[in-house]
Amino acid sequence: MSTMKLVRTTVLVLLVCIFAGCNTIKALKYIRMGSVGQSAFKVEVPFEMRYGLIILKVMIHGKEHKFILDTGAPNVISKELAKELGVKVAGKGKAVDSRGNSDHLAFTAIDSIGIGGLQFLNTGAAIGDMMKSAEISCFNVDGLIGANLMRKAIWQFDYQKHIITITSNREWLETPANAQVIKFHTTATGTPLINFEMNGQEEHNMIIDLGSNSDFHSSAKEFEILKKHGLTTNTYTYGLGTSGIFGRGEEDTTWYAVISSLGSDSLKLSNQVVDFSKNGAKTIGTKFLKNYRLIFDWSSNELIMIPVSSYDNIKEKMFKFTFTLKDHMVFIGSRNSVKGARVEGPQVGDQVLEVNGQDVRNCSQDTWCTLLNMRFDDSITTNYLLVKRGDKELHFNVAKETLFP
Repeated sequence: MSTMKLVRTTVLVLLVCIFAGCNTIKALKYIRMGSVGQSAFKVEVPFEMRYGLIILKVMIHGKEHKFILDTGAPNVISKELAKELGVKVAGKGKAVDSRGNSDHLAFTAIDSIGIGGLQFLNTGAAIGDMMKSAEISCFNVDGLIGANLMRKAIWQFDYQKHIITITSNREWLETPANAQVIKFHTTATGTPLINFEMNGQEEHNMIIDLGSNSDFHSSAKEFEILKKHGLTTNTYTYGLGTSGIFGRGEEDTTWYAVISSLGSDSLKLSNQVVDFSKNGAKTIGTKFLKNYRLIFDWSSNELIMIPVSSYDNIKEKMFKFTFTLKDHMVFIGSRNSVKGARVEGPQVGDQVLEVNGQDVRNCSQDTWCTLLNMRFDDSITTNYLLVKRGDKELHFNVAKETLFP
C-alpha cells in the first residue's frame, strides 16, 4: 500500500501485508478464500481518481461504500465499517505497511462485496484504522479492494476512460499487436511481483502496485549495488517521506538517479528517474502504469500492457519540498538537495504559517487535504510560503523545477 512521498509526488503506498505469529495459517486461509457469484461475466465499472489512486464504489449489505483499489495489499475494511457490518473476528495477524511500520490487524470474511453487479463471495479482509494516517484520511474511504479479491477475475484498467472491465474470459478483451505481456508471480495474498532490470542489475520482486501513486521506487541496498557498477548521482532528499496505512515512516534519505535502461524482457525503458530509500517497498506505481491500458490475468499470471501515452519522468517538474502535519501545525517535512550545494529556500523543520496567502497555523484536516491535493494540480506551478524558522518569519516564492536540469 501507499501514501506520501512529497518531493517528487505524494506517494501513497498503503499496506504491504505480512501475517505472522500464531494465527499465520488461519489468517492466510481467510485472505485466500472467496469466489465470484457469477460463472460467465463481463461488466464495466466507472471509477474516479483521487490523489493519484483509483476509488471504486462497492456495495456491502445493500449500502454503497467507497474503497481504494490496491494490488499491493489484501482487502482491508475500516474499524467503523467492521462494527457497522457486525463481522465476526477470526483472529489477528501482524501486518507491515510500505514504510516498515507494523501493527496487529484482526481479520474476517465478508459474505458479499458487490462491484458493478458482480458478487465477490466470502472474501477475506483485514480490519484496519483508516484514520491513523492523516494522508490516508484524506481519501475518505471505508477500506481497500485488494489483490486477494481481484485474483478471482480478469481486470482491465482504462485510465483514459476511467473504466474498469471485470470479466471471466480474457478473449472478451481487445488485445492489439503492440501489447506487452509481462509474466508475474504472486505473494500469498495475490499481489503481483515481477523481476525488473536496472542498468543490467536484476531487481527481484518489484510490486506492480496500483496502490502507489508514484512511479519507480527501489531500496537503498539496490542503489548501493548500482553505484558499484558505475551509477553516479548527486540529488537526494532527506526528511519525512511517504506514509503507509499505519502512518509516516521515520526520517530517511531518498536518492534519485537517472537509470539509463530498465524494464523486463518485454518492457524496455530508458533514462527514467528512480528513487531509492532504506524504508519502503520496491514498487512500480500508478503514475507510470496509467500510461497503459492494463489487463491483469491471475489465471495465467500475466500483466498485459497496451501503450496509450508516452512517459518521461526526467522532464517532470515538481516542488522540491514536502509538507508534514504534526499537532495541527504544518512543517517542511523533507526537501530536495544537491550534494555540496548550499541549501536555500524552505528547510526541513521550518513551520509553515501561510501557503499562497492561506493561514495554516492551526491546520484542519480539510485544509491539510487541500495542501496534499496541490501536488496533483498541474495548474499550480508556484507556491508562496511564509515560514517560521527560530524567531524569524521568512517569505519564499518557490517554483516547480526538474530534478535533473
